[in-house]
Amino acid sequence: MSDKDSTLLSSYLVGVWSSCVFYYDAFEDLIISFDVNENGFYAYLRPWYYDITLFSWKATGDNEISIVEQKNYVVDEEGKSIEEKFITNCFNFNIKNIGTDTNIGGLEIDIFELDRPLFSWMTSEKFGRIEKDLNNNDIYRALKCCNLNSLISE
Repeated sequence: MSDKDSTLLSSYLVGVWSSCVFYYDAFEDLIISFDVNENGFYAYLRPWYYDITLFSWKATGDNEISIVEQKNYVVDEEGKSIEEKFITNCFNFNIKNIGTDTNIGGLEIDIFELDRPLFSWMTSEKFGRIEKDLNNNDIYRALKCCNLNSLISE
């Protein structure tokens, strides 16, 4: 992959993405966020808790990304950390689709689709962008406010 391709992929992925942006309402969601400094998080969101994992990432090949998990938090509905652990799992994903799609409200949104789900127990492999500017995202701001931001850039 050329540096130009890597830069284009990295630039495209920056933002906050949701697996449930294609549905009216969902009981749970998987959010993934990439920042310009190759850090990010994914958050499995349910009404009574968030399972948040901070990671570093890099475009590693033609439509490939590598994610290295750093730290995981389980947070209750009051924002209190229930569990915290350091992890060092590394995953490589191929991005099999980049483009636009129409969400349930008829809006055209940016999408990307992985070659497989992030987790074996989740069927989500397709994500739609919900925010390009990370500072406008509630979860990103909450992570910064709760000192769960060891990898989140200023």
